[in-house]
Amino acid sequence: MIQIRRNLFETNSSSTHSLTMCTEADWLNWERGNIVYDEWLEVFISKKQAEEKMKETIDDHRYFFSPEKYFDYVKDNLGYDTFTKRFRGIIAFGYYNC
Repeated sequence: MIQIRRNLFETNSSSTHSLTMCTEADWLNWERGNIVYDEWLEVFISKKQAEEKMKETIDDHRYFFSPEKYFDYVKDNLGYDTFTKRFRGIIAFGYYNC
């Protein structure tokens, strides 16, 4: 059986993309270690909050204390390429594979 669907684009690509955006102020605080990125919730939290929550979970890869640690984890464990782009006080970061 052949099915024809007009005006539809389909792909079976297995590519993966992740995009997260934050203010430049949050990015600088993350670089300085003042805040921590919670990848599960995709938010920044205080270092103290992260340390308290880490006592409750066995997942070592939920909280990232710096962009470098986040990108190292993504590259080494997930095998994805990473990116960081700045634009008018906003930082976009994430990972991808093609």
